[in-house]
Amino acid sequence: MKGLIFDKNSNGHQELKKLLGYFDAQFNFENLITDIELQTPLLINFIGQEAYKVALYHYDPTRLPGDYQDPNIPADKDELQDAIVKNIQLYILTMAALNYMQSGDLQHTSAGRFQDKTTNQTTAWEWQIQADNAAHMKRAYRALDILFEKLDELAHESWTNSDAYKKAKGLLIYKTSILDAIYPINDSGQLYHRLTPFMEDAELEVVSKVLGADKYTVLQTSIAARDESTLTATDKILLNYARKAIAFNALADGYEMHPIEMFPDQVSYKEFTKDGAGIIEEKVQKLRAKAQLHTRNLEQHLAEMNQTKDTVQRDPFSGLKEGTGFVSM
Repeated sequence: MKGLIFDKNSNGHQELKKLLGYFDAQFNFENLITDIELQTPLLINFIGQEAYKVALYHYDPTRLPGDYQDPNIPADKDELQDAIVKNIQLYILTMAALNYMQSGDLQHTSAGRFQDKTTNQTTAWEWQIQADNAAHMKRAYRALDILFEKLDELAHESWTNSDAYKKAKGLLIYKTSILDAIYPINDSGQLYHRLTPFMEDAELEVVSKVLGADKYTVLQTSIAARDESTLTATDKILLNYARKAIAFNALADGYEMHPIEMFPDQVSYKEFTKDGAGIIEEKVQKLRAKAQLHTRNLEQHLAEMNQTKDTVQRDPFSGLKEGTGFVSM
């Protein structure tokens, strides 16, 4: 179990029951180890290797090589680190359990796969299984939300130096609350970080080209300084339109690429299983339309700014030449 954040002092079963109490007492924790091993690298992709190592060290220092340096986090942060460990475990374990159950619903035998009907229990309907799968994924993603909140609160360099953290901080939409103000995502940190690649694409491929290098640099400079008060009133309007164009483009990409359970919408899974593709396509079209609207607003506002600037700066008498009766055009 070296490198895994489970089964300290051989208490894996107790950890399972504490985090996922709906598993029956006979369920064997050992059955989940393979899926835990598969899910752990995916969690590390979210938060980075170093942040995971700090959590693992807090959980059990013996799980790391002997030359690993103590991160020296103050003792008054122990409760915060406990929460980080718990939500790492909850995400990994929930996704591992989901993977296991999707295969465990059938008997796998040398003669093929069969539905187990050796008990008097009634097999769940397909829509019930889909809803239960969705509930597991929602739980896992909520654990990630809390994990990101706690990592931000701890603010240890293992997290603040990670690629995920630094990439987000360089964007015009540099934190979850900005995105949430544009499109409510229940302050979902995991959703925000899953959308950052799409936000980066929209910022570079759409917004920066509309703004031009000079105006884009003005906005970037204020964001880097975390001081939007340095912007003029008209530049603040530009930033507002730019952020909305970025957000709706990224959300459209996200709905196309990621599981619907990542998003805050209340979905009827009976309805979704009937026409899931249609629901997603309709949602994406609406988001694309909003992105295009805000891009046009950005273009129009920028054009009005440039027109006003030209009107103000142009001297109407600049063509007059002193001492002559002619005007130079």
